[in-house]
Amino acid sequence: MDGWLLIRMNLLPPISVFEDRFNFDFYIAGWRYYDGEKVINQLKEGAAVRFQLEPSNKEDEKAVIVLSEKGEYKLGYIPAFYSGFMYEMIEEHFVYEARIEKVSPMARPQSKVSISVTGCLANGFFVKNGENVESVHVLV
Repeated sequence: MDGWLLIRMNLLPPISVFEDRFNFDFYIAGWRYYDGEKVINQLKEGAAVRFQLEPSNKEDEKAVIVLSEKGEYKLGYIPAFYSGFMYEMIEEHFVYEARIEKVSPMARPQSKVSISVTGCLANGFFVKNGENVESVHVLV
């Protein structure tokens, strides 16, 4: 089972970038440690969530907290695989939208809530650490 988990973790989809748009989906990290279980029945697919930078985080200086729509509940974090990119987007005041894609109350904690993020890059934006970013090319 551990071998399967290692393989699964390496198959995280990259951040897709097409022209000036980006998108990616993720499951909330650290779900079991915060307020998510208290409010899972209030979370609705399509509802917005908020992100908040946490530069003082000792584990990850690019940590991004996931909050409920009104910001009153800490649901967890954007996984580290994506947090550096999103940290830059927020820090640079890029326009983005984050919504609940799926709520699965009976799933394992690491798979209970999926978030979808879409946004717009400014002209001339350069991703500082592009290892998790994939350009999308359309063949016509």
